[in-house]
Amino acid sequence: MIKHFFLFVFILSLSASNKAQDESGSFFAGINVGGLLANKQTAIMYTGASNIARYGIEDIFANPYYNTAFTNYFQYPYSIVGLPTVWKYKPVMDIGAHFGLNLGNGSAFFLEANFSNVKLDDMAFTVAIEDPNNQSPEPTYDQIPIFGGEKRLNVNFGIQIGMYNEDGVTVYLPLFANLNSVRLEENYFIINNVRYQILHTVQGQTNIKPGGIGFGGGTGLGAKYRFNDKFTFDLAYSLYYNKTKMNEDFAPWGVQHGITFRIILG
Repeated sequence: MIKHFFLFVFILSLSASNKAQDESGSFFAGINVGGLLANKQTAIMYTGASNIARYGIEDIFANPYYNTAFTNYFQYPYSIVGLPTVWKYKPVMDIGAHFGLNLGNGSAFFLEANFSNVKLDDMAFTVAIEDPNNQSPEPTYDQIPIFGGEKRLNVNFGIQIGMYNEDGVTVYLPLFANLNSVRLEENYFIINNVRYQILHTVQGQTNIKPGGIGFGGGTGLGAKYRFNDKFTFDLAYSLYYNKTKMNEDFAPWGVQHGITFRIILG
């Protein structure tokens, strides 16, 4: 599907290059490459806590089916003594496409779609092991990493208001509405090379891929440089305030940040 989307963008870009001009009514299209810094609110989904996951870390450790595997790995009596208290995402790359209609004087209507694979940043839970060989009165602690990630799509549509437009350089203020889609792709931990899935709930059903559609808006600041009659380079910062929906009961609002470099034809 994504391949077909970018093929469509390429065809539109070729069309735009045939009428490259900065006049009111002219169409342009381009490719986005940038970074997304997602806020941490929804990262709590990956902690494996029993009040968030349908089948979380504590449930997995309490399952008799895994008792032998865990006993063989830890060797001595063990217990979970700490679930994650800090959660956040890594900054990630996003890619997409950008379309617009020039209004003149550096202003334009625009529509864009950006895809990203968002990953967790250094999340782990703690297991205490009562090792009789340990000289300390404290148990031995083992940090077990938690892995997780999701796919996101951000669609922005709005206006770029020209603030400066001279000698091929345009500085603009974007104002846009945002629609976003998120889908949790994976959430698990590994012990002794065995992957244990943390399962989640969507409308009362066991599902490891919750997600949904959210909305919001944003602004930022951008600058374009018209390299020649066919190509324009565009660098923009975006500040989002939007809702990210993980399930029917959990759809927090928050601020998110993006930076994008565009190559525009037209």
